[in-house]
Amino acid sequence: MPTAARAPRADAQRNRAKLLAAAAPLAGTGGGELSLEQVARDAGVSIATLYRHFPTRESLLLAISHQDAIDHSARASDLLATAPPVEALRQWLSEMGRYGLTRPGMGRAFRVSATEPVSDEVYRTTADALASLLAAGHGEGAIRADLSADDILLALCGLWDLEDSPEARAQCDRLTGLLYDGLRRSS
Repeated sequence: MPTAARAPRADAQRNRAKLLAAAAPLAGTGGGELSLEQVARDAGVSIATLYRHFPTRESLLLAISHQDAIDHSARASDLLATAPPVEALRQWLSEMGRYGLTRPGMGRAFRVSATEPVSDEVYRTTADALASLLAAGHGEGAIRADLSADDILLALCGLWDLEDSPEARAQCDRLTGLLYDGLRRSS
């Protein structure tokens, strides 16, 4: 008879939370080469503890990205509550384009870990947030209905391979503007 999976011990849950809290600010530095040793030191745990929770750098980056996706989803809801749908979509696309610049190595982490369940969960959470913005714009008649959230994320995620610099931020802004303009229905 199969047994139910046990919840992690309280100390293991605390260690995981400490690791994620230490890693999040470091994930935006180092050009995608997040120092796992630094994360462990900042979290106050051993490197072995880090590897028990996150066997690879990519698994740690994906765990950070999971929380980021939840935050991006909440941001989409907040924007829809406070701005017209087309403005909410424009702002969210701009923020998502710039997000990749703050998380070097995230694009690679997704490619390397594409089959991991958390990768799919991060993607679906983000796609669902975008779909809600698109639906609001469709409902207003201002956004084209022939493109899906999957189509738009595919175009948007290419920006996540840029390394943060003033030139990359300007390029990111131009490309998210182009993407947004392409989503709008012509009058």
